[in-house]
Amino acid sequence: MRALALIALLVSSVAMSGPVFRKWRKNDQRRRAITVVMDLHLSDSPPGAIADNSRNAVAITYTRAGSRTCQTSSSAFITLSANQPCVVGGAVLIEDDTTNYAIYSDALDDSSWSASNVDVAPNTGTGPDGAIDAELLSSTSDGGYLELATDFTMTGTLATASAWVRANDVTLSDAKIVLRDTTAGSDLCTTTQSVGTDWTRISCSSSSATSGHAYRIRLYPSAAGQADAYFTAVQAEPNSVATSYVPTGGTSTTRTGDLISFTTPSNWPTSTGCISVTYKPESTSTAPNTITVNGDGLNSMNHFGASGNGWYLNIQSSKVLQLDHRISNSPSTVASAAQTWSNAAPYVLKATWGSSVASLYRDGSALATDQAITTATSNNSTYFIGSRGNGDRFAWGWISALKVGTTRTACD
Repeated sequence: MRALALIALLVSSVAMSGPVFRKWRKNDQRRRAITVVMDLHLSDSPPGAIADNSRNAVAITYTRAGSRTCQTSSSAFITLSANQPCVVGGAVLIEDDTTNYAIYSDALDDSSWSASNVDVAPNTGTGPDGAIDAELLSSTSDGGYLELATDFTMTGTLATASAWVRANDVTLSDAKIVLRDTTAGSDLCTTTQSVGTDWTRISCSSSSATSGHAYRIRLYPSAAGQADAYFTAVQAEPNSVATSYVPTGGTSTTRTGDLISFTTPSNWPTSTGCISVTYKPESTSTAPNTITVNGDGLNSMNHFGASGNGWYLNIQSSKVLQLDHRISNSPSTVASAAQTWSNAAPYVLKATWGSSVASLYRDGSALATDQAITTATSNNSTYFIGSRGNGDRFAWGWISALKVGTTRTACD
Protein backbone atom coordinates (compact mmCIF):
# COMPACT_ATOMS: atom_id res chain seq x y z
CA MET A 1 0.00 0.00 0.00
CA ARG A 2 1.06 3.55 -0.57
CA ALA A 3 2.07 5.78 2.33
CA LEU A 4 -0.88 7.24 4.12
CA ALA A 5 -1.95 10.48 2.47
CA LEU A 6 -5.03 11.54 4.32
CA ILE A 7 -7.08 10.79 7.38
CA ALA A 8 -10.48 12.42 7.04
CA LEU A 9 -13.20 12.93 9.56
CA LEU A 10 -16.36 13.35 7.52
CA VAL A 11 -19.57 14.07 9.36
CA SER A 12 -22.42 13.16 6.98
CA SER A 13 -26.23 13.23 6.93
CA VAL A 14 -27.86 12.86 10.28
CA ALA A 15 -31.26 11.42 11.18
CA MET A 16 -31.92 11.26 14.87
CA SER A 17 -34.07 8.14 14.40
CA GLY A 18 -31.64 5.94 12.50
CA PRO A 19 -28.01 5.24 11.58
CA VAL A 20 -26.61 8.58 10.54
CA PHE A 21 -23.35 7.94 8.73
CA ARG A 22 -22.90 5.79 5.66
CA LYS A 23 -20.61 2.83 5.86
CA TRP A 24 -17.02 3.24 4.67
CA ARG A 25 -16.41 1.51 1.36
CA LYS A 26 -13.10 0.14 0.26
CA ASN A 27 -13.07 1.83 -3.14
CA ASP A 28 -13.41 5.25 -1.45
CA GLN A 29 -9.63 5.14 -1.20
CA ARG A 30 -9.17 4.99 -4.97
CA ARG A 31 -11.95 7.46 -5.74
CA ARG A 32 -10.45 10.04 -3.42
CA ALA A 33 -6.86 9.14 -4.31
CA ILE A 34 -6.08 8.50 -0.69
CA THR A 35 -5.13 5.48 1.37
CA VAL A 36 -7.46 5.78 4.37
CA VAL A 37 -10.97 7.23 4.73
CA MET A 38 -12.64 7.25 8.13
CA ASP A 39 -16.34 7.95 8.66
CA LEU A 40 -17.65 8.68 12.13
CA HIS A 41 -20.54 6.33 12.99
CA LEU A 42 -23.36 7.25 15.36
CA SER A 43 -25.84 4.74 16.72
CA ASP A 44 -29.59 5.05 16.37
CA SER A 45 -30.16 4.15 20.02
CA PRO A 46 -29.63 6.21 22.00
CA PRO A 47 -29.62 9.23 19.66
CA GLY A 48 -26.25 10.78 19.10
CA ALA A 49 -24.09 8.18 20.82
CA ILE A 50 -20.73 7.53 19.15
CA ALA A 51 -20.73 3.80 18.44
CA ASP A 52 -18.48 1.05 17.09
CA ASN A 53 -15.16 2.82 16.84
CA SER A 54 -13.80 -0.43 15.41
CA ARG A 55 -15.21 0.80 12.08
CA ASN A 56 -13.23 4.05 12.30
CA ALA A 57 -9.64 4.38 11.14
CA VAL A 58 -9.04 6.54 14.20
CA ALA A 59 -11.06 6.02 17.38
CA ILE A 60 -13.05 9.15 18.22
CA THR A 61 -13.70 10.13 21.83
CA TYR A 62 -16.61 12.41 22.73
CA THR A 63 -16.92 13.43 26.38
CA ARG A 64 -19.29 15.62 28.33
CA ALA A 65 -20.17 15.17 31.98
CA GLY A 66 -23.90 15.21 32.61
CA SER A 67 -26.89 15.48 30.30
CA ARG A 68 -27.63 18.19 27.76
CA THR A 69 -30.50 19.18 25.49
CA CYS A 70 -30.22 19.17 21.73
CA GLN A 71 -32.57 21.24 19.55
CA THR A 72 -33.55 18.97 16.66
CA SER A 73 -35.83 21.44 14.85
CA SER A 74 -37.22 24.95 15.23
CA SER A 75 -39.98 23.60 17.48
CA ALA A 76 -38.47 20.69 19.42
CA PHE A 77 -35.52 19.51 21.49
CA ILE A 78 -34.46 16.22 23.06
CA THR A 79 -32.40 15.37 26.13
CA LEU A 80 -29.12 13.47 25.69
CA SER A 81 -27.30 11.57 28.40
CA ALA A 82 -23.67 12.16 29.36
CA ASN A 83 -21.14 11.55 26.57
CA GLN A 84 -23.74 11.79 23.80
CA PRO A 85 -23.09 14.48 21.16
CA CYS A 86 -25.77 16.76 19.72
CA VAL A 87 -25.79 15.85 16.01
CA VAL A 88 -28.40 17.40 13.74
CA GLY A 89 -28.56 17.92 9.99
CA GLY A 90 -25.12 16.50 9.34
CA ALA A 91 -23.27 18.55 11.97
CA VAL A 92 -22.15 18.19 15.58
CA LEU A 93 -22.71 21.09 17.99
CA ILE A 94 -19.79 22.31 20.10
CA GLU A 95 -20.60 24.58 23.06
CA ASP A 96 -18.73 25.69 26.17
CA ASP A 97 -20.00 25.42 29.73
CA THR A 98 -23.20 27.45 30.23
CA THR A 99 -25.18 28.23 33.38
CA ASN A 100 -28.93 28.80 33.47
CA TYR A 101 -29.71 31.21 36.32
CA ALA A 102 -33.49 31.01 35.90
CA ILE A 103 -34.58 28.60 38.63
CA TYR A 104 -37.61 26.31 38.22
CA SER A 105 -37.22 26.83 34.50
CA ASP A 106 -40.02 24.41 33.58
CA ALA A 107 -42.11 24.71 36.77
CA LEU A 108 -43.57 28.17 36.32
CA ASP A 109 -46.24 27.47 38.92
CA ASP A 110 -43.58 27.35 41.66
CA SER A 111 -43.73 30.06 44.33
CA SER A 112 -40.46 31.49 42.95
CA TRP A 113 -42.58 32.82 40.08
CA SER A 114 -45.00 35.68 40.76
CA ALA A 115 -48.08 36.40 38.62
CA SER A 116 -49.23 39.93 37.84
CA ASN A 117 -52.63 39.99 36.11
CA VAL A 118 -52.13 36.51 34.70
CA ASP A 119 -53.44 33.07 35.69
CA VAL A 120 -51.09 30.06 35.63
CA ALA A 121 -52.43 26.57 34.83
CA PRO A 122 -49.61 24.09 35.60
CA ASN A 123 -48.62 21.12 33.44
CA THR A 124 -51.43 21.54 30.95
CA GLY A 125 -49.48 21.47 27.69
CA THR A 126 -47.02 19.15 25.97
CA GLY A 127 -43.67 20.92 25.79
CA PRO A 128 -41.14 21.01 22.93
CA ASP A 129 -39.42 17.97 24.49
CA GLY A 130 -42.62 15.92 24.51
CA ALA A 131 -43.17 16.17 28.27
CA ILE A 132 -46.50 17.41 29.61
CA ASP A 133 -45.01 20.15 31.75
CA ALA A 134 -45.80 23.43 29.99
CA GLU A 135 -47.78 26.05 31.90
CA LEU A 136 -50.66 27.95 30.31
CA LEU A 137 -50.50 31.67 31.07
CA SER A 138 -53.81 33.50 30.65
CA SER A 139 -53.96 37.28 30.91
CA THR A 140 -56.62 38.68 33.25
CA SER A 141 -55.80 42.26 32.32
CA ASP A 142 -53.95 43.98 29.48
CA GLY A 143 -50.21 43.39 29.65
CA GLY A 144 -50.35 40.78 32.41
CA TYR A 145 -47.08 38.91 33.05
CA LEU A 146 -45.36 36.21 35.07
CA GLU A 147 -42.12 37.21 36.80
CA LEU A 148 -39.31 35.17 38.29
CA ALA A 149 -39.53 36.92 41.63
CA THR A 150 -36.22 35.53 42.90
CA ASP A 151 -33.31 37.79 41.95
CA PHE A 152 -30.28 36.26 40.28
CA THR A 153 -26.89 37.73 39.41
CA MET A 154 -24.54 37.07 36.50
CA THR A 155 -20.93 37.98 35.79
CA GLY A 156 -19.72 39.90 32.77
CA THR A 157 -21.47 42.26 30.37
CA LEU A 158 -23.34 39.64 28.34
CA ALA A 159 -26.85 38.47 29.16
CA THR A 160 -29.56 36.56 27.28
CA ALA A 161 -33.04 35.58 28.44
CA SER A 162 -35.06 32.99 26.51
CA ALA A 163 -38.21 30.88 26.75
CA TRP A 164 -40.16 28.44 24.60
CA VAL A 165 -43.65 29.74 23.76
CA ARG A 166 -46.66 28.64 21.73
CA ALA A 167 -50.12 30.09 21.29
CA ASN A 168 -53.06 28.25 22.83
CA ASP A 169 -55.34 28.33 19.78
CA VAL A 170 -54.71 31.39 17.60
CA THR A 171 -51.51 33.18 16.56
CA LEU A 172 -50.29 35.75 19.07
CA SER A 173 -48.99 38.99 17.65
CA ASP A 174 -47.05 40.18 20.66
CA ALA A 175 -45.73 37.49 23.01
CA LYS A 176 -42.98 39.14 25.02
CA ILE A 177 -39.92 38.35 27.14
CA VAL A 178 -38.06 40.85 29.32
CA LEU A 179 -34.79 40.65 31.23
CA ARG A 180 -35.13 43.26 33.94
CA ASP A 181 -32.27 44.83 35.91
CA THR A 182 -33.92 45.26 39.31
CA THR A 183 -30.84 46.99 40.72
CA ALA A 184 -31.07 49.72 38.08
CA GLY A 185 -34.87 49.61 38.00
CA SER A 186 -34.99 49.25 34.21
CA ASP A 187 -35.32 46.63 31.47
CA LEU A 188 -31.96 45.38 30.23
CA CYS A 189 -33.49 43.83 27.07
CA THR A 190 -36.90 43.02 25.67
CA THR A 191 -38.29 41.16 22.66
CA THR A 192 -41.86 41.14 21.35
CA GLN A 193 -42.61 38.47 18.77
CA SER A 194 -45.45 36.87 16.82
CA VAL A 195 -45.98 33.25 17.93
CA GLY A 196 -48.12 30.53 16.34
CA THR A 197 -49.38 27.22 17.67
CA ASP A 198 -46.01 25.52 17.10
CA TRP A 199 -43.35 25.91 19.76
CA THR A 200 -41.04 28.86 19.20
CA ARG A 201 -38.05 30.00 21.21
CA ILE A 202 -38.04 33.74 21.86
CA SER A 203 -35.10 35.57 23.40
CA CYS A 204 -33.59 38.96 24.13
CA SER A 205 -29.90 39.76 24.55
CA SER A 206 -27.71 42.58 25.81
CA SER A 207 -23.99 43.34 25.94
CA SER A 208 -24.51 45.98 28.66
CA ALA A 209 -25.14 43.84 31.73
CA THR A 210 -23.47 44.77 35.01
CA SER A 211 -21.75 42.15 37.16
CA GLY A 212 -23.38 41.90 40.58
CA HIS A 213 -26.66 43.52 39.55
CA ALA A 214 -29.86 41.65 40.37
CA TYR A 215 -31.99 40.44 37.44
CA ARG A 216 -35.44 38.96 36.87
CA ILE A 217 -37.27 37.54 33.85
CA ARG A 218 -40.81 38.54 32.84
CA LEU A 219 -43.02 36.51 30.48
CA TYR A 220 -46.01 38.13 28.72
CA PRO A 221 -48.68 36.22 26.76
CA SER A 222 -49.43 39.61 25.23
CA ALA A 223 -47.34 42.74 25.59
CA ALA A 224 -50.31 45.09 25.46
CA GLY A 225 -53.54 43.07 25.38
CA GLN A 226 -54.88 39.80 26.79
CA ALA A 227 -54.04 36.32 25.49
CA ASP A 228 -53.44 32.68 26.38
CA ALA A 229 -50.03 31.13 25.72
CA TYR A 230 -47.99 28.15 26.86
CA PHE A 231 -44.53 28.82 28.29
CA THR A 232 -41.71 26.50 29.37
CA ALA A 233 -37.93 26.01 29.30
CA VAL A 234 -36.96 29.48 30.54
CA GLN A 235 -33.27 30.38 30.53
CA ALA A 236 -31.05 33.26 31.70
CA GLU A 237 -27.39 32.96 30.71
CA PRO A 238 -24.26 35.15 30.44
CA ASN A 239 -23.97 34.72 26.65
CA SER A 240 -24.64 36.82 23.58
CA VAL A 241 -27.19 34.36 22.19
CA ALA A 242 -29.59 31.74 23.54
CA THR A 243 -27.63 28.47 23.63
CA SER A 244 -28.87 24.93 24.30
CA TYR A 245 -31.47 24.87 27.05
CA VAL A 246 -30.33 23.85 30.56
CA PRO A 247 -33.19 22.66 32.83
CA THR A 248 -33.10 23.90 36.43
CA GLY A 249 -34.76 23.17 39.75
CA GLY A 250 -34.36 25.24 42.87
CA THR A 251 -30.81 26.35 42.01
CA SER A 252 -28.96 27.50 38.90
CA THR A 253 -27.57 24.66 36.78
CA THR A 254 -24.48 24.43 34.58
CA ARG A 255 -24.09 22.37 31.41
CA THR A 256 -20.51 21.24 30.73
CA GLY A 257 -18.76 21.77 27.40
CA ASP A 258 -18.48 19.34 24.48
CA LEU A 259 -15.07 17.73 23.92
CA ILE A 260 -14.17 15.69 20.81
CA SER A 261 -10.69 14.27 20.38
CA PHE A 262 -8.64 11.39 19.08
CA THR A 263 -5.06 10.19 19.31
CA THR A 264 -2.90 11.84 16.65
CA PRO A 265 -1.66 9.22 14.14
CA SER A 266 2.07 8.90 13.61
CA ASN A 267 1.77 10.13 10.00
CA TRP A 268 -0.03 13.35 10.92
CA PRO A 269 1.19 16.26 8.72
CA THR A 270 4.08 18.39 9.96
CA SER A 271 6.19 20.25 7.40
CA THR A 272 3.63 19.71 4.57
CA GLY A 273 -0.12 19.29 4.87
CA CYS A 274 -3.61 20.80 5.04
CA ILE A 275 -6.63 21.27 7.30
CA SER A 276 -10.19 21.75 6.02
CA VAL A 277 -13.26 22.15 8.26
CA THR A 278 -16.91 22.99 7.57
CA TYR A 279 -18.20 25.29 10.30
CA LYS A 280 -21.42 27.18 11.03
CA PRO A 281 -21.39 29.72 13.90
CA GLU A 282 -24.15 29.89 16.50
CA SER A 283 -23.84 33.66 16.78
CA THR A 284 -22.30 36.65 15.01
CA SER A 285 -22.06 39.11 17.90
CA THR A 286 -19.23 41.63 17.79
CA ALA A 287 -18.91 42.25 21.54
CA PRO A 288 -15.70 40.99 23.24
CA ASN A 289 -15.79 37.26 24.03
CA THR A 290 -19.07 36.85 22.20
CA ILE A 291 -17.76 36.08 18.75
CA THR A 292 -18.94 32.76 17.38
CA VAL A 293 -15.82 31.30 18.93
CA ASN A 294 -14.25 32.65 22.09
CA GLY A 295 -10.56 33.29 21.49
CA ASP A 296 -9.12 30.75 19.06
CA GLY A 297 -12.01 28.40 19.67
CA LEU A 298 -11.83 26.42 16.46
CA ASN A 299 -8.48 24.97 17.47
CA SER A 300 -8.19 21.67 15.70
CA MET A 301 -4.91 20.73 17.35
CA ASN A 302 -4.03 20.46 21.01
CA HIS A 303 -1.35 23.15 21.38
CA PHE A 304 -0.66 23.26 25.07
CA GLY A 305 1.14 21.22 27.70
CA ALA A 306 4.76 20.16 28.02
CA SER A 307 5.51 19.88 24.31
CA GLY A 308 2.70 22.10 22.99
CA ASN A 309 3.34 21.28 19.34
CA GLY A 310 0.95 21.29 16.39
CA TRP A 311 -0.89 23.04 13.59
CA TYR A 312 -4.26 24.60 14.36
CA LEU A 313 -6.87 26.49 12.36
CA ASN A 314 -8.83 28.99 14.43
CA ILE A 315 -10.98 32.10 14.54
CA GLN A 316 -9.81 34.81 16.92
CA SER A 317 -12.21 36.94 18.99
CA SER A 318 -11.41 39.82 16.63
CA LYS A 319 -13.01 37.73 13.82
CA VAL A 320 -9.65 36.96 12.23
CA LEU A 321 -9.35 33.55 10.61
CA GLN A 322 -5.83 32.25 10.98
CA LEU A 323 -3.50 29.29 10.74
CA ASP A 324 -1.03 28.92 13.59
CA HIS A 325 1.60 26.45 14.65
CA ARG A 326 3.35 26.01 17.93
CA ILE A 327 6.80 24.71 18.88
CA SER A 328 7.64 23.97 22.52
CA ASN A 329 4.51 25.90 23.54
CA SER A 330 5.59 29.00 21.59
CA PRO A 331 2.84 30.10 19.12
CA SER A 332 3.45 31.54 15.68
CA THR A 333 0.79 32.87 13.30
CA VAL A 334 1.50 31.67 9.78
CA ALA A 335 -1.43 33.15 7.82
CA SER A 336 -4.38 35.32 8.85
CA ALA A 337 -7.26 37.34 7.37
CA ALA A 338 -9.96 39.48 9.00
CA GLN A 339 -13.45 38.34 7.95
CA THR A 340 -17.13 39.10 8.44
CA TRP A 341 -19.26 36.17 9.58
CA SER A 342 -22.90 35.05 9.38
CA ASN A 343 -24.74 32.17 11.01
CA ALA A 344 -27.01 31.72 7.98
CA ALA A 345 -24.90 29.01 6.31
CA PRO A 346 -21.77 26.96 7.00
CA TYR A 347 -18.30 28.00 5.83
CA VAL A 348 -15.62 25.76 4.39
CA LEU A 349 -12.36 26.89 5.98
CA LYS A 350 -9.09 25.55 4.65
CA ALA A 351 -5.38 26.03 5.29
CA THR A 352 -2.47 24.51 3.42
CA TRP A 353 1.24 24.59 4.12
CA GLY A 354 4.47 23.40 2.52
CA SER A 355 8.10 23.41 3.47
CA SER A 356 8.34 27.21 3.31
CA VAL A 357 4.88 28.77 2.64
CA ALA A 358 1.26 28.52 3.80
CA SER A 359 -2.12 29.67 2.41
CA LEU A 360 -5.58 30.31 3.85
CA TYR A 361 -9.01 29.92 2.16
CA ARG A 362 -12.70 30.40 2.91
CA ASP A 363 -15.36 28.87 0.66
CA GLY A 364 -12.76 28.33 -2.03
CA SER A 365 -11.53 31.94 -2.11
CA ALA A 366 -7.90 32.63 -1.24
CA LEU A 367 -7.54 34.95 1.77
CA ALA A 368 -3.79 34.77 2.28
CA THR A 369 -1.46 32.90 -0.05
CA ASP A 370 2.16 31.79 0.10
CA GLN A 371 2.82 33.20 3.55
CA ALA A 372 6.34 32.43 4.73
CA ILE A 373 6.81 29.67 7.32
CA THR A 374 9.80 30.39 9.52
CA THR A 375 9.72 27.21 11.57
CA ALA A 376 8.51 23.69 10.88
CA THR A 377 6.52 21.88 13.56
CA SER A 378 5.80 18.48 15.03
CA ASN A 379 2.45 17.33 16.44
CA ASN A 380 1.12 16.80 19.92
CA SER A 381 -0.26 13.38 20.82
CA THR A 382 -3.95 14.38 20.98
CA TYR A 383 -6.08 16.11 18.36
CA PHE A 384 -9.08 18.19 19.51
CA ILE A 385 -11.98 19.28 17.32
CA GLY A 386 -13.76 22.52 18.17
CA SER A 387 -11.96 23.35 21.41
CA ARG A 388 -8.49 23.63 22.88
CA GLY A 389 -9.17 20.58 24.99
CA ASN A 390 -8.41 22.09 28.40
CA GLY A 391 -11.84 23.57 29.02
CA ASP A 392 -11.67 26.82 27.06
CA ARG A 393 -11.90 28.37 23.59
CA PHE A 394 -14.83 26.37 22.30
CA ALA A 395 -16.14 26.69 18.75
CA TRP A 396 -19.71 27.70 19.75
CA GLY A 397 -21.11 26.30 16.54
CA TRP A 398 -21.69 23.35 14.23
CA ILE A 399 -18.90 21.29 12.67
CA SER A 400 -19.95 19.02 9.81
CA ALA A 401 -16.65 17.92 8.28
CA LEU A 402 -12.96 17.85 9.06
CA LYS A 403 -10.15 16.75 6.77
CA VAL A 404 -6.45 16.66 7.53
CA GLY A 405 -3.94 15.70 4.85
CA THR A 406 -0.25 15.12 4.45
CA THR A 407 -0.04 17.13 1.20
CA ARG A 408 -1.13 20.67 0.36
CA THR A 409 -3.77 19.40 -2.11
CA ALA A 410 -5.17 16.47 -0.12
CA CYS A 411 -8.02 18.56 1.37
CA ASP A 412 -9.29 19.86 -1.99
